[in-house]
Amino acid sequence: MVREYEKNHPLEEAIELAVKYCIDNDILREYLEQQSTEVKNMLTEEFNLEEYKAVARWEGIAEGMEKGEKKVQNYILDLIEQGFSREEIKMKIEEMSKNNGSERV
Repeated sequence: MVREYEKNHPLEEAIELAVKYCIDNDILREYLEQQSTEVKNMLTEEFNLEEYKAVARWEGIAEGMEKGEKKVQNYILDLIEQGFSREEIKMKIEEMSKNNGSERV
């Protein structure tokens, strides 16, 4: 219910609307009338934790990609220093891509 309301409302408002909907439709009415503040706080914390985890995941992915790019750049520089031609380097990179990066850089 909260996710549906969150499509068109900020999180706090979406939680408020979901709780109101449940009370109005006799879903846990008595409990929500007595504990609505605690329920709202708990839901807010849970959604904030989910958002934090999602952001942390994306930051980890970005960091991993950045490290991977640096490794590839260093690999290319090493190949250049070893005297490989542009075409040979291109072939090695393509070969590495075909192996899904399983070849150690």
